[in-house]
Amino acid sequence: MTWQIANPQYLRDTNGDKVIPYYSFSIRSGPEYGEKPIASKFDLSNSLLSVVTPATLSEYLLNLYSAFLKIHAKSFAKPYTPTQLIKITGHTVTCEGATDDEEYEWTLAPLRVDVRNGVFELCWKGTAHRMKIELNAAEDVEEEEQKSPALPPTAPQPQPIQEITIDAVPESTDTNSFLRLTSDSQIRDKRLLEEAKIRAKWAQYKAERAIAKYVERYGELDEELLSDDDEDESGSETDSE
Repeated sequence: MTWQIANPQYLRDTNGDKVIPYYSFSIRSGPEYGEKPIASKFDLSNSLLSVVTPATLSEYLLNLYSAFLKIHAKSFAKPYTPTQLIKITGHTVTCEGATDDEEYEWTLAPLRVDVRNGVFELCWKGTAHRMKIELNAAEDVEEEEQKSPALPPTAPQPQPIQEITIDAVPESTDTNSFLRLTSDSQIRDKRLLEEAKIRAKWAQYKAERAIAKYVERYGELDEELLSDDDEDESGSETDSE
């Protein structure tokens, strides 16, 4: 399916007394996003980048923005590449079909591209699907059991599966092999760390952009803007001690 991306609409957001104009490009059709991530509604809407495969998403965005620029490159004052647009793209997801915070399998479809203050925001629709575990019918199981050869009398019989607790697992004396248990809290904290890293990179990008705009307007950057007040304060406290 080919990409069909509509001409931009000029819209406005109201934030208190401040009005923020922006352009919105509706995506009418395009290839499906092939990956179907498994996540809760909260995790998907809070950080799309933490639940999808980066390589898969990058390839999809490269395809999308290549088509986008072929159609709308004349709408921008400067020539851009798909890679440049990917670097300044944020993601929001509107979730449908999830009634709780359980994990679902999601299909993702891009809805529109919004451009605010030189930053791109790709808005997605996520549709939830209950995960299903396929089991063989009882008749099929019985048929397979009938086909299986009987064990010889001298063969050891399989032991029944017993439920054990983590505390009952013996410690390994082999330093080259160990059992790694990942808790739900560790997985959640890992996602929070990844989101914090993303926000830090975004803050660094905004700071560099602000510096570039300042230098472009005024020619040079004041020394006081380059100094780190936090480091100076911590340094003075250390010296005083």
